[in-house]
Amino acid sequence: MKLLLAAALLAAATALPFAARAATTEQAVKITTLAPNTLLIDASAGHHVLTIPSQVRTFPTSSAFFQYLITNFHGKALTDAKGNVIGVAGASVIRDRSYSVNPTTHKLVEQDDPILAQIGGTTQKIRIGTKTYDLSRPQPAPLRTPARRRGEPMLLASSPPSEVDVCSSGACSKNTSWITNLVIYYAVGSTTQQTKGGFEQTSSFCWKDGFIPWVCTTSSGSNSLSISNEYFNFAAPIPEGPPSAQARNVTSLTLQIWAFGTVLGVVGDATGVCGNHNGTGVGTSVITSSGKIGTCF
Repeated sequence: MKLLLAAALLAAATALPFAARAATTEQAVKITTLAPNTLLIDASAGHHVLTIPSQVRTFPTSSAFFQYLITNFHGKALTDAKGNVIGVAGASVIRDRSYSVNPTTHKLVEQDDPILAQIGGTTQKIRIGTKTYDLSRPQPAPLRTPARRRGEPMLLASSPPSEVDVCSSGACSKNTSWITNLVIYYAVGSTTQQTKGGFEQTSSFCWKDGFIPWVCTTSSGSNSLSISNEYFNFAAPIPEGPPSAQARNVTSLTLQIWAFGTVLGVVGDATGVCGNHNGTGVGTSVITSSGKIGTCF
Protein backbone atom coordinates (compact mmCIF):
# COMPACT_ATOMS: atom_id res chain seq x y z
CA MET A 1 0.00 0.00 0.00
CA LYS A 2 2.82 2.42 0.89
CA LEU A 3 4.54 1.73 -2.43
CA LEU A 4 1.34 2.35 -4.36
CA LEU A 5 0.73 5.58 -2.49
CA ALA A 6 4.30 6.77 -3.12
CA ALA A 7 3.98 6.00 -6.82
CA ALA A 8 0.71 7.92 -7.01
CA LEU A 9 2.21 10.94 -5.27
CA LEU A 10 5.25 10.88 -7.57
CA ALA A 11 3.03 10.73 -10.64
CA ALA A 12 0.98 13.65 -9.38
CA ALA A 13 4.08 15.74 -8.65
CA THR A 14 5.65 15.16 -12.07
CA ALA A 15 2.36 16.08 -13.73
CA LEU A 16 2.45 19.59 -12.23
CA PRO A 17 3.89 22.44 -14.31
CA PHE A 18 7.58 22.88 -13.50
CA ALA A 19 7.11 26.41 -12.17
CA ALA A 20 4.49 25.21 -9.68
CA ARG A 21 6.31 22.15 -8.36
CA ALA A 22 5.74 21.59 -4.64
CA ALA A 23 8.40 20.74 -2.08
CA THR A 24 9.94 17.34 -2.75
CA THR A 25 11.98 15.01 -0.56
CA GLU A 26 15.44 14.82 -2.10
CA GLN A 27 17.49 11.77 -3.03
CA ALA A 28 21.22 11.10 -2.67
CA VAL A 29 23.69 12.83 -4.98
CA LYS A 30 24.47 10.71 -8.04
CA ILE A 31 28.20 10.10 -8.58
CA THR A 32 29.13 8.37 -11.83
CA THR A 33 32.09 8.14 -14.20
CA LEU A 34 31.74 10.66 -17.02
CA ALA A 35 35.04 9.81 -18.74
CA PRO A 36 38.36 8.20 -17.73
CA ASN A 37 39.53 9.89 -14.49
CA THR A 38 36.50 12.21 -14.60
CA LEU A 39 33.51 12.10 -12.22
CA LEU A 40 30.04 13.52 -12.78
CA ILE A 41 28.73 14.62 -9.39
CA ASP A 42 25.07 15.25 -10.16
CA ALA A 43 22.94 16.95 -7.51
CA SER A 44 20.31 18.12 -9.99
CA ALA A 45 16.72 16.93 -10.41
CA GLY A 46 16.17 16.19 -6.73
CA HIS A 47 19.48 14.58 -5.77
CA HIS A 48 20.86 17.12 -3.28
CA VAL A 49 21.68 14.93 -0.26
CA LEU A 50 25.38 14.17 0.27
CA THR A 51 26.11 11.75 3.10
CA ILE A 52 29.55 12.36 4.61
CA PRO A 53 31.47 10.57 7.41
CA SER A 54 31.21 11.88 10.95
CA GLN A 55 34.49 10.29 12.04
CA VAL A 56 38.02 11.06 10.84
CA ARG A 57 38.92 8.78 7.93
CA THR A 58 42.08 6.85 8.82
CA PHE A 59 44.48 5.09 6.44
CA PRO A 60 47.50 3.07 7.61
CA THR A 61 49.75 4.28 4.77
CA SER A 62 49.86 6.72 1.86
CA SER A 63 49.57 3.77 -0.51
CA ALA A 64 46.29 2.71 1.12
CA PHE A 65 44.94 6.27 0.81
CA PHE A 66 45.94 6.53 -2.85
CA GLN A 67 44.34 3.17 -3.65
CA TYR A 68 41.12 4.34 -1.95
CA LEU A 69 41.06 7.42 -4.21
CA ILE A 70 41.71 5.38 -7.34
CA THR A 71 39.00 2.84 -6.46
CA ASN A 72 36.30 5.23 -5.23
CA PHE A 73 36.95 8.41 -7.22
CA HIS A 74 38.49 6.89 -10.35
CA GLY A 75 41.59 9.08 -10.20
CA LYS A 76 44.85 8.40 -11.99
CA ALA A 77 48.07 7.62 -10.15
CA LEU A 78 50.82 10.25 -10.10
CA THR A 79 54.31 8.75 -9.98
CA ASP A 80 57.83 10.00 -9.41
CA ALA A 81 60.87 9.27 -11.58
CA LYS A 82 61.25 5.86 -9.93
CA GLY A 83 57.64 4.86 -10.56
CA ASN A 84 56.50 5.31 -6.97
CA VAL A 85 52.90 6.53 -6.56
CA ILE A 86 53.05 9.94 -4.87
CA GLY A 87 49.53 11.21 -5.54
CA VAL A 88 46.21 10.75 -7.32
CA ALA A 89 44.60 13.22 -9.75
CA GLY A 90 41.24 13.52 -11.44
CA ALA A 91 38.56 15.88 -12.74
CA SER A 92 34.97 16.59 -11.77
CA VAL A 93 31.84 18.10 -13.26
CA ILE A 94 29.56 19.19 -10.40
CA ARG A 95 25.93 19.91 -11.26
CA ASP A 96 23.91 21.89 -8.72
CA ARG A 97 24.36 22.33 -4.98
CA SER A 98 24.63 19.39 -2.61
CA TYR A 99 23.94 19.44 1.13
CA SER A 100 24.82 17.37 4.15
CA VAL A 101 22.54 17.45 7.19
CA ASN A 102 23.73 17.99 10.75
CA PRO A 103 21.62 15.42 12.65
CA THR A 104 21.93 17.36 15.92
CA THR A 105 21.26 20.95 14.87
CA HIS A 106 19.17 20.04 11.79
CA LYS A 107 21.11 22.61 9.79
CA LEU A 108 21.94 22.11 6.12
CA VAL A 109 25.60 22.45 5.19
CA GLU A 110 26.27 23.27 1.56
CA GLN A 111 29.17 21.21 0.18
CA ASP A 112 30.73 23.10 -2.70
CA ASP A 113 33.40 20.41 -3.17
CA PRO A 114 31.76 16.99 -2.66
CA ILE A 115 35.04 15.09 -3.11
CA LEU A 116 36.71 17.07 -0.35
CA ALA A 117 33.59 16.67 1.81
CA GLN A 118 33.54 12.90 1.40
CA ILE A 119 37.23 12.64 2.28
CA GLY A 120 37.24 15.05 5.25
CA GLY A 121 33.67 14.54 6.48
CA THR A 122 32.25 16.68 9.26
CA THR A 123 35.63 16.90 11.03
CA GLN A 124 37.38 18.20 7.87
CA LYS A 125 40.40 16.08 8.76
CA ILE A 126 42.09 12.94 7.48
CA ARG A 127 44.69 10.72 9.14
CA ILE A 128 47.37 8.92 7.13
CA GLY A 129 49.72 6.79 9.18
CA THR A 130 50.64 8.89 12.21
CA LYS A 131 49.93 12.28 10.61
CA THR A 132 46.60 14.17 10.66
CA TYR A 133 45.87 16.64 7.83
CA ASP A 134 43.49 19.58 8.18
CA LEU A 135 41.19 19.91 5.15
CA SER A 136 39.45 23.11 6.25
CA ARG A 137 38.84 25.07 3.08
CA PRO A 138 40.33 28.60 3.04
CA GLN A 139 38.06 31.50 2.13
CA PRO A 140 40.18 34.24 0.50
CA ALA A 141 38.52 37.56 -0.29
CA PRO A 142 37.25 37.43 -3.89
CA LEU A 143 38.53 39.86 -6.50
CA ARG A 144 35.73 41.87 -8.11
CA THR A 145 35.46 44.05 -11.17
CA PRO A 146 34.73 47.77 -10.73
CA ALA A 147 31.05 48.72 -10.56
CA ARG A 148 29.39 49.16 -13.96
CA ARG A 149 26.21 50.89 -15.03
CA ARG A 150 23.33 48.70 -16.15
CA GLY A 151 23.76 47.73 -19.79
CA GLU A 152 27.38 48.91 -19.97
CA PRO A 153 29.66 46.42 -21.79
CA MET A 154 32.19 44.70 -19.55
CA LEU A 155 35.78 45.66 -20.37
CA LEU A 156 38.11 42.87 -19.26
CA ALA A 157 41.66 43.71 -18.25
CA SER A 158 44.62 41.87 -19.75
CA SER A 159 44.14 39.27 -17.01
CA PRO A 160 40.41 38.67 -16.35
CA PRO A 161 39.21 38.96 -12.74
CA SER A 162 38.61 35.88 -10.61
CA GLU A 163 34.97 36.83 -9.96
CA VAL A 164 32.39 38.60 -12.11
CA ASP A 165 28.74 39.23 -11.21
CA VAL A 166 26.44 39.84 -14.18
CA CYS A 167 22.71 40.53 -14.72
CA SER A 168 20.56 40.62 -17.84
CA SER A 169 16.75 40.71 -18.23
CA GLY A 170 16.21 40.03 -14.53
CA ALA A 171 18.57 37.02 -14.40
CA CYS A 172 21.86 37.24 -12.48
CA SER A 173 24.84 34.99 -11.89
CA LYS A 174 28.14 34.93 -10.02
CA ASN A 175 31.00 33.55 -12.10
CA THR A 176 34.33 32.58 -10.58
CA SER A 177 37.65 30.92 -11.32
CA TRP A 178 39.51 29.71 -8.26
CA ILE A 179 42.39 27.70 -6.80
CA THR A 180 42.24 25.67 -3.58
CA ASN A 181 45.58 24.73 -2.04
CA LEU A 182 45.47 22.67 1.16
CA VAL A 183 48.97 21.18 0.74
CA ILE A 184 47.63 17.62 0.60
CA TYR A 185 44.74 18.65 -1.68
CA TYR A 186 44.89 20.94 -4.70
CA ALA A 187 42.03 21.92 -7.01
CA VAL A 188 41.65 24.40 -9.88
CA GLY A 189 38.39 25.23 -11.62
CA SER A 190 35.53 27.55 -12.53
CA THR A 191 31.99 27.90 -11.20
CA THR A 192 28.78 29.61 -12.28
CA GLN A 193 26.10 30.21 -9.64
CA GLN A 194 22.57 31.47 -10.35
CA THR A 195 21.88 34.33 -7.92
CA LYS A 196 18.58 35.69 -9.26
CA GLY A 197 15.94 34.68 -11.81
CA GLY A 198 16.45 31.83 -14.25
CA PHE A 199 16.23 28.63 -12.22
CA GLU A 200 15.53 29.27 -8.53
CA GLN A 201 15.64 26.71 -5.74
CA THR A 202 15.17 26.67 -1.97
CA SER A 203 16.33 23.78 0.23
CA SER A 204 15.40 23.23 3.87
CA PHE A 205 15.60 20.59 6.59
CA CYS A 206 12.89 17.93 6.73
CA TRP A 207 12.36 14.35 7.93
CA LYS A 208 12.53 11.38 5.58
CA ASP A 209 10.16 8.54 6.51
CA GLY A 210 9.39 10.45 9.69
CA PHE A 211 12.75 9.91 11.43
CA ILE A 212 15.74 10.39 9.07
CA PRO A 213 17.22 13.94 8.94
CA TRP A 214 16.94 14.95 5.28
CA VAL A 215 16.58 17.72 2.69
CA CYS A 216 13.42 19.03 1.01
CA THR A 217 13.46 21.43 -1.93
CA THR A 218 11.15 23.73 -3.89
CA SER A 219 12.12 24.99 -7.33
CA SER A 220 10.85 27.09 -10.21
CA GLY A 221 11.96 28.48 -13.56
CA SER A 222 14.57 27.19 -15.99
CA ASN A 223 18.08 27.87 -17.25
CA SER A 224 21.03 26.31 -19.01
CA LEU A 225 24.67 26.70 -17.94
CA SER A 226 27.92 26.05 -19.76
CA ILE A 227 31.57 26.40 -18.72
CA SER A 228 34.70 25.96 -20.82
CA ASN A 229 38.04 25.80 -18.99
CA GLU A 230 41.61 26.13 -20.17
CA TYR A 231 44.31 25.23 -17.64
CA PHE A 232 47.81 26.66 -17.48
CA ASN A 233 51.21 26.11 -15.92
CA PHE A 234 52.07 29.79 -15.59
CA ALA A 235 51.66 30.99 -19.21
CA ALA A 236 51.78 27.59 -20.92
CA PRO A 237 48.48 25.75 -21.57
CA ILE A 238 48.29 22.16 -20.32
CA PRO A 239 45.81 19.47 -21.46
CA GLU A 240 44.07 18.65 -18.18
CA GLY A 241 40.51 17.45 -17.54
CA PRO A 242 37.42 17.81 -19.75
CA PRO A 243 37.41 21.14 -21.63
CA SER A 244 33.74 21.94 -21.01
CA ALA A 245 30.60 21.07 -19.04
CA GLN A 246 26.88 21.77 -19.46
CA ALA A 247 23.74 21.48 -17.33
CA ARG A 248 20.08 22.47 -17.42
CA ASN A 249 17.86 23.64 -14.55
CA VAL A 250 20.57 23.86 -11.90
CA THR A 251 21.58 26.64 -9.51
CA SER A 252 25.30 26.06 -10.05
CA LEU A 253 27.80 24.33 -12.32
CA THR A 254 31.46 23.62 -11.56
CA LEU A 255 34.23 22.24 -13.77
CA GLN A 256 37.45 21.40 -11.94
CA ILE A 257 40.60 19.31 -11.82
CA TRP A 258 41.91 18.04 -8.47
CA ALA A 259 44.71 16.04 -6.90
CA PHE A 260 45.71 14.57 -3.55
CA GLY A 261 49.34 14.04 -2.63
CA THR A 262 51.39 13.69 0.54
CA VAL A 263 54.51 15.25 -1.00
CA LEU A 264 54.45 19.05 -0.98
CA GLY A 265 54.20 20.48 -4.50
CA VAL A 266 53.41 17.23 -6.26
CA VAL A 267 49.86 18.24 -7.16
CA GLY A 268 50.44 21.80 -8.34
CA ASP A 269 51.14 21.36 -12.09
CA ALA A 270 48.16 23.58 -12.97
CA THR A 271 48.92 27.03 -11.62
CA GLY A 272 45.99 28.78 -13.27
CA VAL A 273 42.72 28.54 -15.18
CA CYS A 274 40.62 30.59 -17.55
CA GLY A 275 36.88 29.99 -17.45
CA ASN A 276 34.40 30.95 -20.18
CA HIS A 277 30.88 31.11 -18.67
CA ASN A 278 27.81 30.95 -20.93
CA GLY A 279 24.15 30.02 -20.73
CA THR A 280 20.55 31.18 -20.83
CA GLY A 281 18.73 32.64 -17.85
CA VAL A 282 21.99 33.59 -16.08
CA GLY A 283 22.86 37.00 -17.50
CA THR A 284 25.55 37.64 -20.09
CA SER A 285 28.61 35.60 -21.07
CA VAL A 286 31.82 36.38 -19.14
CA ILE A 287 35.40 35.24 -18.78
CA THR A 288 37.14 34.74 -15.43
CA SER A 289 40.62 33.60 -14.48
CA SER A 290 42.72 32.68 -11.47
CA GLY A 291 46.50 32.33 -11.45
CA LYS A 292 46.75 32.93 -15.21
CA ILE A 293 49.49 35.16 -16.58
CA GLY A 294 48.31 37.28 -19.52
CA THR A 295 45.04 37.19 -21.44
CA CYS A 296 42.58 34.30 -21.74
CA PHE A 297 41.29 32.48 -24.82
